[in-house]
Amino acid sequence: MRRVERDIDEQLEELPLWRCARDDVLRATLDFYRGAHEIVLLAAAYMISQGSQEGYDNVALQLQRFQAGCFYLLKWALAWCPEQSAQTFTDGMIQEAQDLGAKYETLVDALKSAKYDQVEIAMDESARQVTVYEGGDITGADWSLVDYQRSANLFHSHVSLTEDADQLTRAWTAGAYRRTVRWLCDLAREGQGGTATFTLENGDHVPLFSQPTIIRVPKPPDQEIGSVLEDLTLNREKVSEDRFWRYISWLDTPLVDVGTERLGPSDLLLALARFGNDDHMLRLAATADNTQYVKVSGLRETRMIELCRKVLEKEGWKVNPRYKLRDPVGEIDVYAIREGVDLVLQLKSTLRPETAGEVYSRNESIIEGITQARNTRPQIGPDAIGAVITDGYRGDYTTWRQALEHKIPIGTLDDIPDIARNPLQMFELLKTRVGFTDVPPEGASFERSCELMGWTIRIVDLPPTPSKPV
Repeated sequence: MRRVERDIDEQLEELPLWRCARDDVLRATLDFYRGAHEIVLLAAAYMISQGSQEGYDNVALQLQRFQAGCFYLLKWALAWCPEQSAQTFTDGMIQEAQDLGAKYETLVDALKSAKYDQVEIAMDESARQVTVYEGGDITGADWSLVDYQRSANLFHSHVSLTEDADQLTRAWTAGAYRRTVRWLCDLAREGQGGTATFTLENGDHVPLFSQPTIIRVPKPPDQEIGSVLEDLTLNREKVSEDRFWRYISWLDTPLVDVGTERLGPSDLLLALARFGNDDHMLRLAATADNTQYVKVSGLRETRMIELCRKVLEKEGWKVNPRYKLRDPVGEIDVYAIREGVDLVLQLKSTLRPETAGEVYSRNESIIEGITQARNTRPQIGPDAIGAVITDGYRGDYTTWRQALEHKIPIGTLDDIPDIARNPLQMFELLKTRVGFTDVPPEGASFERSCELMGWTIRIVDLPPTPSKPV
């Protein structure tokens, strides 16, 4: 498999586009994205007019894949293009590289999943085909969990547990980041183009959306905002050597250095302010200055406990935060008692996962929480009910396999009010909210594939075929 990876990488590096001047390729990529995004907005507006939620969700997913490809294109251009060149390129070369970037992310995720034994990979060199076996159904509802979360996760933000004074990096606080994002949002609103409209048969004009633009970011108004902008901006230094792999979400670093200018798509700057603010703030802090980020990350866990305590006490529970256990020694994050019901909550503060490796890490943390809750039963009582509560991530089929086995579901802080009112319905409630109620339609696809540099990459939701070399 490493030979396949090297072959693909070598072919990618040989694309003629990377022999063109860096700034020209970066500007062309941003312009290509702006134009394509306007078409996506038209498609989304049409789906809304037809009342098709499924169609709208599919458009949103396609945009996410398109953004992933553009982000790889920007990183490749920064890493491989020379500063100056007489070589020229076409729009088709930009489009090809973007398409390859989206597919390349699929390969990277598969390799990372295999590293953590989440999938098995078989290779057929003669057919130039790589098959990724995801292992088949392990919860009885894997398809529905994935299908539900693929759309729900796009628009869901973690609960904010960060205060303005929190020193997330040595260079900036949470408050400074939020001020910067608001400032960028104002620039984006002011810089957007005219409003696209739809003309009805009676001649009335219906406004659809403001046309997206590429925003030029001026000199920051103060040093704090300047420090945040430095971390929000993709540049050659950030993609040098193995640092290339540290930046994986365009919303983490929506700006890019192009010559002497700092540029960014207006829609990303608006999205960062509207629904992605704290999620990507924490992701950026962890990437830019992990040592400092870790020092303050415990504050979020303390605030999670306090939030749970307030809600539970309002519903008549006697709450014991950080309840100590003996023989064996342990701790329950939140232990609550009401009318003979013992409730055990293990809390996990998680960054928003954007890659296969990050999903694996979050899942490991949740499974640890399930184990912790399960191990309290001999000391609290066999009838104690428990759950793992995060600040936004509900887990996937890997974690829910453990949740089903031990009757310890996974929820978020948004679920605490309902848990406090009806604890005995908690298990079924949280199953519903992660997607267990959806039923796969007849003929639902369990295989996806793409072509990447002469190789076919197949993703198959089945156990490995015994005859295949794994």
